[in-house]
Amino acid sequence: MQYYRLSTNKEFSCIGAKCPDTCCAGWNIDVDKQAGDSYLKEGGEFGDKLRVSIVPFSKQYRIKLDKDGRCPMLTDKNLCEIYQNLGKDKMCMVCKTYPRFIIAATENCSFAGYSLSCPEAAGRLLSQKEPAKISLYEKGENMPVSKEKQEHFDNLMAGLKLSLGILQYRKLSITERLRLLIFFNDMYEG
Repeated sequence: MQYYRLSTNKEFSCIGAKCPDTCCAGWNIDVDKQAGDSYLKEGGEFGDKLRVSIVPFSKQYRIKLDKDGRCPMLTDKNLCEIYQNLGKDKMCMVCKTYPRFIIAATENCSFAGYSLSCPEAAGRLLSQKEPAKISLYEKGENMPVSKEKQEHFDNLMAGLKLSLGILQYRKLSITERLRLLIFFNDMYEG
């Protein structure tokens, strides 16, 4: 398997309480089965809080948000109580990986990136001095793909490279670049 990523992707780390926003409010937080099962077994007062905060959902769990739409594990200083009490390794998969994501482009190739809904991720990408590059960061077994899937991936990569070129064209303001990018992507997808 081959994975492509933006050159800035591996450098990202959450800034926690320093973030001007929080990813722990405003949307549902799914908890994978392994993490949810371990939360249900946690002892003490914190275990009690975990048990009332997660509910079964599909074949896993979901955190029941409070009346303000915030994760009940989020402190008033926007820090995660699971991280504080149990450590990074005990966090659910969504919380460990966000804003990172992997999209399968073909049978043997995936693209790793991160969501621009995260202010820190967006800030890193939009403020770096050097142009972002797409690079291969891991090789594995190279499975043959159909001509159609390869063409689809080649088109995806061409569109991504053009999108990066638009974002990095610093003769335009960031507002002009974003407008041009939206226009280009509307045309590209249509």
